[in-house]
Amino acid sequence: MSRADFEAGFRAGIVLKNGRELERNRWYGMIQRCENPKHASFGRYGAKGIRIHPAWRASYSAFLRDVGRAPTAKHQLDRIDNTKGYEPGNVRWASPKEQAKNRSNSNKLFFAGRRWTQREFAKEIGVVRTTVERGLKKGRSPEEIARRAAAHVPGALRTHCPRGHEYTPENTVTNSVSGTRMCRECRRIQKRKTGVSR
Repeated sequence: MSRADFEAGFRAGIVLKNGRELERNRWYGMIQRCENPKHASFGRYGAKGIRIHPAWRASYSAFLRDVGRAPTAKHQLDRIDNTKGYEPGNVRWASPKEQAKNRSNSNKLFFAGRRWTQREFAKEIGVVRTTVERGLKKGRSPEEIARRAAAHVPGALRTHCPRGHEYTPENTVTNSVSGTRMCRECRRIQKRKTGVSR
């Protein structure tokens, strides 16, 4: 690689300071995690049976052809289904935030017909994340945690305010101290009645 190519690539975020392409660096890291018992992350990958598609292991160009270039230097290689290996259809480039949501240890739980992270679930039921974490450690189900939250935060599981307005993200204000939800429409009506301007 010429100096001019290196500088142009470095400015574009494609080439790392050591001269290696970003994608090649991610490819090499994937191999190390899955095959090198001395690698710090081997216990979470290779030791758990996470394998690499043979064509990708044999050829960086095959890997790059299937996966493509990373959108930014911050994007990491991510397995969509953490129970499967690095293989076509199960690998994507993910931002740090996307990757954190997909981690096998992000403590996902199932409630009301969908999968939630602890943070999302806590926000939905109107409590802080540590409340959910403590409940799960004590062996409580998500439903029980939600019921207990409803007992401490009045109206936490209600879908509509007392006047019948739906608690949608656009129509809901959450008190940061008490965690109670308030209907924006009811607040508007109350302000009109009392003559308080916004």
